[in-house]
Amino acid sequence: MLERMTEVPDPNAEPGRKMLTEILGVDHPIIMAPMFLITNVEMLVASINNGIAGCVPALNYRTIPELEAAIKKVRELTPGKNGLGINLIVNKSNIHFPK
Repeated sequence: MLERMTEVPDPNAEPGRKMLTEILGVDHPIIMAPMFLITNVEMLVASINNGIAGCVPALNYRTIPELEAAIKKVRELTPGKNGLGINLIVNKSNIHFPK
């Protein structure tokens, strides 16, 4: 189990600059990589519930309704927590690009 990290303020940081943990709303500055055809709802829920960001390639779900259902399920199983990231492929290789 990961212990909560203590953040040490950077004396050279720009005023108003935030730590990655603040930006992502997570406990640890770790991102579970989006793995094509591997990442699933269970992995996302486990990562988010353990204080790290979980990311998934949008194309792991073949239809928009499947992606929406997965996001909804993750949100239901991680109430009040942040850290869900969606990897969007925004070029012509994405079969959903025109949508």
